Parts: sequence; structure tokens; C-alpha cells
Amino acid sequence: MLRWIDDHRCVLGGTSFELRDYDDTEDKKDPSSLVLRKPRYMVERYVALQERFAKANVLELGIHRGGSTALLALLLRPKKLVAVDIAPAPSTELTEFLVGSKLGDSIHPFYGVDQADRTRLGEILSAEFGEEPLDLVIDDASHLLWETTESFNVVFPRLRPGGLFVLEDWSAEHSLEQAIARDEEVVARIAADTEWRPPPIPMSRLLLEIVLGAGSAPEVFARVELMQGWAAVERGKAVLDPISFDVACWYGYLARRLLGEA
Repeated sequence: MLRWIDDHRCVLGGTSFELRDYDDTEDKKDPSSLVLRKPRYMVERYVALQERFAKANVLELGIHRGGSTALLALLLRPKKLVAVDIAPAPSTELTEFLVGSKLGDSIHPFYGVDQADRTRLGEILSAEFGEEPLDLVIDDASHLLWETTESFNVVFPRLRPGGLFVLEDWSAEHSLEQAIARDEEVVARIAADTEWRPPPIPMSRLLLEIVLGAGSAPEVFARVELMQGWAAVERGKAVLDPISFDVACWYGYLARRLLGEA
């Protein structure tokens, strides 16, 4: 059972975790703890998945310092958990955790892997899982639209029917926008900057496509759960080809009009 010390510290299976928002430079209160870049409510969402996805095949996109990989390993005791990250060097904290926890046989991290590299991602999934479907996928990687869409198109078809694809921080840019709008000094600087350009299309565009797809193709997107920072997409029963799958093929003309495509 996960035990909370306060809103920023918890313990699971003898391993301590410290929750951070974005600041990784602050010294840890407990040098042996692992850093989780998640708020408490998101950790509790994963705890709620514990029973449903125990002993599961899990893919995690985004390792960072390894705290989330360790949390999933301890919560789910997965049959296999494959984690990938674009960083070229392994996480020291995760490596030490795997040695000490004796979970190394079921937890396989890969580094230097861009989530948008469809070929490499497909190779890893084929080598690690073979013909076995995935049960749970966590995307906490780039949070960029194109990169996230590329990996979603590769991975979502490999989920079993009823499997879950979780997209973290889908609303981060919208939260930032609101924070900026409340800061009069920042608003004034932007207004005075003649070279300022709006940010690129946010990752939330992908969530719009999925929601619209659920309206047209519930056999593909059986259920979509949305809250700030958390989106969970349940795979339907349709037979899907992981080579040709494209989320944009599963919504119609009305949806394209809403998205400004028609």
C-alpha cells in the first residue's frame, strides 16, 4: 500500500518518492528517495489502476529520472514494463533502483529513443512483446503534438481491447496560457514584442481528434476520460493495423469542419 507522508512525499514498498512540479535542481530531503514529476492527484490516479493492470504488459514513454518507472513497477508488479526516453544516458536513480529492487528482469529501459521514431519504437515493441498485446501505455514524454501523435499511431493499435492509453499533461500549455494571462507584466512584454509569435499547435489537438473519433468510431475509441493533465483512452474491439493506423482516419466531415480541415 502506498503511504503518504505529506502532499509531496510518499512511500511504497520501502521506496520513498518526492513529488516535484518542474524543478529538479532542489536537493532531495531524503537522498535515497526517487523524484516523481507528478502532482499527488496524478499519483493517486495510478494507484487506482493498480488492481486493473496488475501483472500487465506496460509501455512508458518518458523516463526522465526514473521515478515514475519505479512507481509503476512497484504498483503493478508488471509482467513486463518497457520504458523509453530520448535522453542518451541511462538514469542513475532508476539503474540503482532496479539493482536494489530485484525487478530488473521485468523492467526494460531503453535510452536514446525519440518517441516520434516510428521504426525504432515498432522494433522495440516487437522485440520485447512479440505478438502479445499491451495492456497499459503511459505517455509522459515530449508533450509535443507531432511527436505524441506519431507514437500514439504506432502504439495504440498494439493495445488489447479494453487496454488503456494515458496521455499526461495534455493541458499543460493551456494552464501556462492562463498563468501568463494573469501576469500583467508578462502580458505587457508580449504586447510590446513585435517579433512575438503564438506557440505551435498544442498537444490538446490530438485529444480533440480522439474525442471526435470516439463519436464516429466507438469500436476504436471505446471510452475517453479527460481531466486537467490526465487523459485516458480505452481501446475498442476493432481490429487495427499498427503499420497503417492513423487517428485522423477515424473521424468524418463534420469533425474536420470543427477542426478547420474542411
